[in-house]
Amino acid sequence: MAITGITTLAGLRTRVRLMAGIEQQELDNETLDILISVATEWFFEQIGTAYDTTSVPMNNASAYDNAVMYYSCYLASIAQNGMGIE
Repeated sequence: MAITGITTLAGLRTRVRLMAGIEQQELDNETLDILISVATEWFFEQIGTAYDTTSVPMNNASAYDNAVMYYSCYLASIAQNGMGIE
């Protein structure tokens, strides 16, 4: 089985949910997109390269996909568990 890169925003959402163990009912697309946006801003600050989520297909390096995906998972876990929310 070949492992493919992330080529769509929907694919990125799916991987984040899978890795974080979060169902769509728990964190809707709109909220997840905000978290992905925060992760891409963090990525830009760390690497100095923009992470593209707008073109179809997305054409980012696999390491970049993973960095944004893992940070999005971290943020999604925080959001799901209500940490930092009063």
